[in-house]
Parts: sequence; structure tokens; C-alpha cells
Amino acid sequence: DFEGEVPSEFGKMKSLKNLVLSENKLTGQLPEELSSMPNLELLSIYQRAKEGPGLEGTLPSFANNPQLTDVYLDHNSIGGTIPSNFLSSSNNIALVMLASNKLSGSVPEEINDLPPFQLELEDNEITVVPESICGKGEMMRGDVSMYGCDAFLCKPGTSSDLGRQNSTDSECKPCSHADAVQYWGSTSCGEKLSEKKILMKLFESCGGKQWYINDGWEKGGVSICDWHGISCNEDEKVNAIRLGSNNLVGTPPPEVFDLPHLRWLWLHSNPIEFSFHNIGSAKA
Repeated sequence: DFEGEVPSEFGKMKSLKNLVLSENKLTGQLPEELSSMPNLELLSIYQRAKEGPGLEGTLPSFANNPQLTDVYLDHNSIGGTIPSNFLSSSNNIALVMLASNKLSGSVPEEINDLPPFQLELEDNEITVVPESICGKGEMMRGDVSMYGCDAFLCKPGTSSDLGRQNSTDSECKPCSHADAVQYWGSTSCGEKLSEKKILMKLFESCGGKQWYINDGWEKGGVSICDWHGISCNEDEKVNAIRLGSNNLVGTPPPEVFDLPHLRWLWLHSNPIEFSFHNIGSAKA
């Protein structure tokens, strides 16, 4: 794994087309020098499975990357506002993943000056989405033409599993305590535990230290997808827990059913007291 900050020297690599550093232990501020790479097409530094805060600081403008088409910076801790000149020269931009960061404030209206593209901002602290963006039907692969602003981000006081709507199955629904959901793009009406925290609740509730095999569960820097008994899909989301005959005890936490992509739960041949409480939340 790479550790520390992304070196500013990358900005000197003027011919570089693809910069992929995802799922490492990178931290700190992204250097503004990345915004001056004229041939950069793909930037990928997401952190969906590794522990730790990931990238921090503020979001570079990427204002001088005319060839940029895809940006993956989701699941970090990037904060501050989105620059008004964000991607201002990127006329070929197609997909920008900024979900699950700490971005705040308004989505800049200057986004309208760019060709329509997919901008994923759910699970941030966005307080304003300009109406003009909600009227640009080609945005979000045409979903805005069908679902309006909800295709971009669910309005405050509402939520969906995606934080937006892209089908009839992902409708943004009102929360019973709407005043508790103050940002655009909420994926739940209350606190939603991360996959890692849910798995750690399972570990703690079912005597994980005494399991026959618990490789990876207490080891820092290991992706949850590499923990014993855990399998993930191609998006590195947990889709299987296979811990049969592994000396689990106690009662598995009901939050296990909140894992949105879980398809297999094998806990057979363990002396546990299983409860189906919250099984209605199971999605897969």
C-alpha cells in the first residue's frame, strides 16, 4: 500500500493519461498541481474499503485538465466547497464520483456550462442545488428529464438508498423526522452505519476474539473484503457473510440486515441465538 500524501510532482507528468491510486492509505490535501495535467483522462483515488479518513483538505478545481473524462474521489474526507471553476475546461467529462466526502455549501451553477455528465454527490453536506441544474434534463445520463432534482440529489427531508433517484425503485421518500435530514443527497433518514461498523458489531456481539478463524478482523489496514468469511461484489460492497462452524456465540446484531448488498448469510453450526428482527430492511 502507498501511504502519506499524493506527491505534487505528479503534476509535472504532462503526458500522463491515467492516474490510479485507489484503495491505498493516502491522506492529506490533494495537490493543486493535479489541476494542470493537460493529458490526464482518468483520476481514481477512491477509498471504499480501506479504513482511515483517506484524502482530506479541499477539492482542487481541475480547471486545466481539458482531456479529463472520469474522476473517482468518493469515500474520502474531502471538505470545503466545490470550486466555481470546477472542471471548467473539461469538455469531455462523463463521470465524477464525489460521494461520501465532507463537501459542503452549494453546487456551483457554473456546472451548467459543461456538457451534461454524471455527478455523484450523495452523502456530503450539500445545502444548495441551483434550480438551473435541476432543469438540465440530460444530466445524470438523462435521469433529470424523468425525475427532476431528485435525479441529482434527494432534497433535504427526504432520502433513498442511493441518495438520488435513477429508477422507480429508488424514489426519494419523505423522512418521518424531516428536520433531522438537512442536506441534499441523504441515503437514510437517520444515522446509517458503514459496512465496516456493522461487521465490527457482529464481531463484538458474537465473541469474535474466540472465533476459530478471525483473520483480518482486528488488523488495521486490511480491506473488509479480505476479512475471513467476508466476500464482496465487483464494487467492493459486502455481499456474503460465511462464518458457519466458527464458534460464534450470542445474538448477531439486527444491523446485519442493513447491509444493502448482502445476499448470503451463513451462520450455521454455531451456538448462537438468532433473531429475525430488522429482516425487513434486507435489500438483496
